[in-house]
Amino acid sequence: MIAHVVNFKFVDGTSRAHLDQVTTALKALEDAIPMLERIIVGVDLGYGGDNFDLSIMAFLQDRDAWQAYQDHPEHQAVAKTLIRPHLSVRAAVQFDWFGPLPSR
Repeated sequence: MIAHVVNFKFVDGTSRAHLDQVTTALKALEDAIPMLERIIVGVDLGYGGDNFDLSIMAFLQDRDAWQAYQDHPEHQAVAKTLIRPHLSVRAAVQFDWFGPLPSR
């Protein structure tokens, strides 16, 4: 199993309503993209000084599933319409996940 973790920092002035819209769209990918085993999405609680604004943790079976998820039209649509126009910084990492999937 692969864990795909992405942190997003959006441009100043991005509203909480927009972050909620991004969250909803990303969570909907779990039902729309078969190779996506689980996705967890969260907006930063603001406890740190210079945190990122939103984070996802997606779980996929292997590298091929991860690539298919990256290329999937539903994923690309969310990235193109909701994320990239407001994006300042993106940081991602993929690593082997050996534990159980987090509950939905």
